Amino acid sequence: MKKDLPLSNEQRGFTLFETVIAIFIFGIFATALMLGSQTALLSTNQIQTKQIAMWVAENQLIQLQQKARLNSFPALGESKNPVDMAGQTWLVKTNISETDDDDILRIEVSVFEEVDETLKSSLVVLVGFLGRH
Repeated sequence: MKKDLPLSNEQRGFTLFETVIAIFIFGIFATALMLGSQTALLSTNQIQTKQIAMWVAENQLIQLQQKARLNSFPALGESKNPVDMAGQTWLVKTNISETDDDDILRIEVSVFEEVDETLKSSLVVLVGFLGRH
């Protein structure tokens, strides 16, 4: 039978208490890292959604400008149209109004994330002007 030799201080391992404390500290850091990653991911998603909504608004404004160049000046008033872009349906609300100058119209394009009749909060609002000449 082999006799166990006493361990010196240099060969001593961690106690159970020290191991539990180390795992606890690691768990806190891992949780903080996961929360930070989740926040960054959500922020990236929101930025992407707003960017696509801005493209939708810009496209709508450009379409109205192109129609005006073809002598098809848009009528005054408000319109709502669904638009498909990037695999999602967006609701575009366009409000065309007069300005102090009779030859210039003010165009306000609001984009909403989903086709929803409540229209509580738009993602982006783009304002442009359209001249007759």
